[in-house]
Amino acid sequence: MAGPKHTKPSADPFSYEDLDTAPFIYFDIVPVHGTMGGCLQIEVAARVLTPAPGGKVEVKFLTTGRLRCTKAAAANLRDAIDLGLRMIDQTEQGPAIAAKLN
Repeated sequence: MAGPKHTKPSADPFSYEDLDTAPFIYFDIVPVHGTMGGCLQIEVAARVLTPAPGGKVEVKFLTTGRLRCTKAAAANLRDAIDLGLRMIDQTEQGPAIAAKLN
């Protein structure tokens, strides 16, 4: 009978694995509905346009995802979004790629 297999512990306590099956979530609004048991309950929703009678268009917001996270995880998400926004700002304010002609 073989004994249990022992694996060497990873030096990094937080390993990250990129899964090809992870969904892409698009959203236009982010309502927060509250907390439960110390976790935030955040919804992300996308705007959908549907035909309505009389040639009009009806605007709806449909839930595209739900986030449930601790305060620490929410702070990490906020920090990542802030970093991404700063990256966008730097790109928009950067110098022109081509040199000016005389």
